[in-house]
Amino acid sequence: MTTQDREDRRRLGAVVLAVLISQVLLYPGVPALVVELGAPAGIDAGTAFVVAEFAAFVAFAVVWGVASDALGRRIPLVVAGAFGGALSYVALVAVPWFGLGFEAALAVRVVGGALTIGAFSLAITT
Repeated sequence: MTTQDREDRRRLGAVVLAVLISQVLLYPGVPALVVELGAPAGIDAGTAFVVAEFAAFVAFAVVWGVASDALGRRIPLVVAGAFGGALSYVALVAVPWFGLGFEAALAVRVVGGALTIGAFSLAITT
């Protein structure tokens, strides 16, 4: 393995780690977060918040794979997915700031999940 290969693997590993951390870091605060985003307190809102992203994971993992096969490259898609996923967290913070409801937060979670799974799945398969 060349030095460049090792460096590339380290960068990809960092992307995978960043995505994993961004996923699990949020979960302990989900009950309080959903209330701040306009949902009523309770397990239903927290469940919907988590399921919205995971449903997008399932729905879009194959889409990203097909896109990378068609493009013949994964790295640009990993970057786009990671950047888009990060922007979705910024958008999530903006939901209450703009007075949007919990439904908007769920939509942001779906979009974020669709983008994040691209970065995650393609980085792993690379």
